Amino acid sequence: MDVLTGMAILALWLVALILLMRGAPMVPVLVFLAVLWAVISGASGKILKDVIDAGILGYASTVMVIIMGAWLSEVMVQTGIAETAIRGAAELAGDKPFAVAVAMVVVITFLFTSLYGVGAAVMVGVIALPIMLSMGIAPQICGGAFILSIVAGIQISLVEWGIFVNLFKITAPFNQYFHLYLTQMVIWALCAILLVWVTMRKVGVVRTHSVRIDSGYGASGGEPAAGAGAPPVRKAPWYALLSPVVPVVGVMAFGWPLTAAFLVGTVFALLMTVHQRPFKVTVDLFQKCFYDGFRSMAPVCAVWLIIGCIIKASSLPEVQAPLKALLGGLLPTTNWGLAAFFIITAPLAIYRGPMCLTGVGSALVPMLLGAGTFNPGFLWATWKGAAYIHSSTDPINSWVLWTTGYLKVSGTTHIRTALPFTWLACALCTIAAILMIG
Repeated sequence: MDVLTGMAILALWLVALILLMRGAPMVPVLVFLAVLWAVISGASGKILKDVIDAGILGYASTVMVIIMGAWLSEVMVQTGIAETAIRGAAELAGDKPFAVAVAMVVVITFLFTSLYGVGAAVMVGVIALPIMLSMGIAPQICGGAFILSIVAGIQISLVEWGIFVNLFKITAPFNQYFHLYLTQMVIWALCAILLVWVTMRKVGVVRTHSVRIDSGYGASGGEPAAGAGAPPVRKAPWYALLSPVVPVVGVMAFGWPLTAAFLVGTVFALLMTVHQRPFKVTVDLFQKCFYDGFRSMAPVCAVWLIIGCIIKASSLPEVQAPLKALLGGLLPTTNWGLAAFFIITAPLAIYRGPMCLTGVGSALVPMLLGAGTFNPGFLWATWKGAAYIHSSTDPINSWVLWTTGYLKVSGTTHIRTALPFTWLACALCTIAAILMIG
């Protein structure tokens, strides 16, 4: 009976996966999946309290970390800190296309150690992408380098840590894994540079004028605003560029809580640029950036609240028992077996497949944790490479979708351009996790 129930649970999971791949809205699909799992496993009485209520409230703290990170992102963009870093890097690189691309990879990686979300990606992209295009770098190369650089930066993002420390129930401090996450950041950045070097040798230098280079795109990546034109260049002082580092130093050196660390970073960024405007405008900007950040990340927050329901539903003993009866013998039990599993299946994160944690793939987490074979922090460290295939390669990921649309590059072209390098990054990051903390 357990095996039949397990097969029914997996069948519903596959149906939900297909619906998501075909573009169905994620929130209702995941809500119904969580409810149906509880029903067919005989846990209907637990739906309201143990699935819906516990799932949403259990990830409320995760949502607040996302919002606080978005707040700092908005401040860094609206005060010109991000723009100053990008334009400064381009000026230092001179007029050599490859050098400019490398400079963009480095500075975007640095910025996204603290910047977060599609809104930040849009506002950085409308500055960085036209710079690369103007150097004759092909659109598909610009897009690949830009997205891989974002993923490189978020390897040590405190927002990402705040999300996945909750999902994987990690009890160890951030400091314990920082050396590995820093290594994984370098791996992704080097793979971004390798993408540029290899593909530029094939494509060469091109000239294109098909991309709008205004910044009229809103944080959602929609159509440009009426009358939008070239934005004024904003310049922040050099010491304001330390803003992305402030939260990380606060957490690592002083043990600050994540939300407090982001708030201090936000205030620091405003104070370092306070000479640009009257003090009252600074206070207004402090509040405005919170609203803007909240609005830009609302879809992401909604998804994570509902993912909490999926996690709670898949963690129910009534659901875990049939899944273990059906799949228990197929799960990896050694470190290198786990590494091989993630490396081989990594492309299945594309189109929100089973290796994508922001979807039905999150249901695999309780199954692997429930086996008790792997430490939660180690499990996340080895899963990171495969999980970020979605963030870097999936055409329906929010910032990938905006970037390819802005550059007029098809999703298929982006996959062909990026996947060899994102898969390589995944493999190297997974092996690094085994060697450094396994």
